Amino acid sequence: MGVALNQTGRAKDAIACYEQALLLRPDYADAHYNMALAYARMQQSSQAIAAAQKALEFARSKGQTELAKKIEDWLKSYQNAVDRGEVQEKAMKDAEPQEIIR
Repeated sequence: MGVALNQTGRAKDAIACYEQALLLRPDYADAHYNMALAYARMQQSSQAIAAAQKALEFARSKGQTELAKKIEDWLKSYQNAVDRGEVQEKAMKDAEPQEIIR
């Protein structure tokens, strides 16, 4: 549900969904990553980076190498966009949410 909310411009509502998921599974890398994308959409770069770093940490600790690579690439690209002042443009492209339902 959070993915759909974020993709329709309801990032704040999406974050609330991810927060609920994280209450049940605090180490859920997918939810942290998707929350990072929602924060990025809202131009809250420090929260986006923090959520992505948590997602990366949990993905690595669980051996989710493909997800970890995806997060690492996004985080590096997003940080570069922040440094260049292109946060909004980066938030809207190149970011594919991680499907949470498994």
